[in-house]
Amino acid sequence: MEQESVHFIYWIILFVLFGLALFVIPRFLFRRAVSQVIRIFKRNYCVCPVRSQTLEELGLEPPGPIAKLFKPRDYKPFALQALVSVGIVRLSEDGRLCLVEEKVPQFLMTSGDA
Repeated sequence: MEQESVHFIYWIILFVLFGLALFVIPRFLFRRAVSQVIRIFKRNYCVCPVRSQTLEELGLEPPGPIAKLFKPRDYKPFALQALVSVGIVRLSEDGRLCLVEEKVPQFLMTSGDA
């Protein structure tokens, strides 16, 4: 009977670890990437009325297909896409990006990163 309960506990622990790996860790990595992208914009003084830059100038261009094979997943391109879709980052017609600094504190409070 003890052997069965030990196996059951192992299965529960394995299930919890699987849940963490599947749901919690990617969410944490995405939130961290959002903060990193905002920090990159602020560090480069890339604020909307003043200045806009391209992905290459900001260092946010997605890695090539070969680089993707040998590096861990980078959540910054996905975070940038999410920031553009909610209006925190503006994309101009010529492909330049800038941060709408007035919206950042409100976004961070609603997303739970503050």
